[in-house]
Amino acid sequence: MVRRLEAQMAAEHGADTPAYWRAMSERLHAYLASPRFKSVAGPDSAQCDEAARRAYGWLVRVAAAYRALAATSVSS
Repeated sequence: MVRRLEAQMAAEHGADTPAYWRAMSERLHAYLASPRFKSVAGPDSAQCDEAARRAYGWLVRVAAAYRALAATSVSS
């Protein structure tokens, strides 16, 4: 999913640009808020499987990294 999104955002914003990093962060956060991860982040989190929890945690870190890249590029 992330590789497909990276290709799409690179086509729209150019690769490794502030707009690309910002778009990746926004899209990943939107995906994390989707019904796919509702049970991981919501009150039913104890009911979800370990693989879903690991995927959610990994995607949160990736989205945060893209957000940090975008923020760093704005202040430079």
